Amino acid sequence: MDRDIQPPLLPNVLYTPYYCEENIFLLAEHFLRQDLVPLTWDVYVVFISNHTQTVAVWNQRVSPSPELPIVWDYHVVLVLKSRRTKISSSANLDGQTWVYDLDTLLNVPCSWKEYTDKTFLDEDSILPRYHSLFRVIPAKGFLDHFASDRSHMLKTNSSEVPPCYHHCPPAYPALRGPKAVEGGVVNNLMSHFVSMAPSLGVYGTVMNLDEFVRWCLETPLITFD
Repeated sequence: MDRDIQPPLLPNVLYTPYYCEENIFLLAEHFLRQDLVPLTWDVYVVFISNHTQTVAVWNQRVSPSPELPIVWDYHVVLVLKSRRTKISSSANLDGQTWVYDLDTLLNVPCSWKEYTDKTFLDEDSILPRYHSLFRVIPAKGFLDHFASDRSHMLKTNSSEVPPCYHHCPPAYPALRGPKAVEGGVVNNLMSHFVSMAPSLGVYGTVMNLDEFVRWCLETPLITFD
């Protein structure tokens, strides 16, 4: 009888508070460099935002209480989905998809079911402007095309040298994927990844919460024992 495949433990990767997109970039890069992870799991990067950049997210470490949400302009997590093409009839489908949120109070990784249940309140109980949309991107495409000059963190009208940021940036150089470098792209964070305008190709697929839950539940072609 098949057993649920356990997701990899959270590795010791660099973490910078308030730079979730860069933290997840480094985590995705780490997983894709492993020998076994890409053979067992499909790796995705998921941007969470909406058209007003006001998403209510529960169980975040910076919240004064787990019962109170944080309203982010955007948030970024990593998702692993099992690549298995055969599971037993007794397998736990919740264990096929795992979420790595480096800012959550929940376990990391966390099963998609627990994560969505405890991170996003029933949308009928919150105002529409706080509803979440999800841009789901295969990690390889994200690593290739992502570029950020960190200008979104600069204080308005700041002319200081060195520049003054709302939150201290990482010590390493700004991240640019090889395709972004090749195309001369310096910054596409807000315009192509945080934006929830529908798009095609390398910038992923935009989903609402119900669609994201269905996507998490999807498994490869299943045959039963």
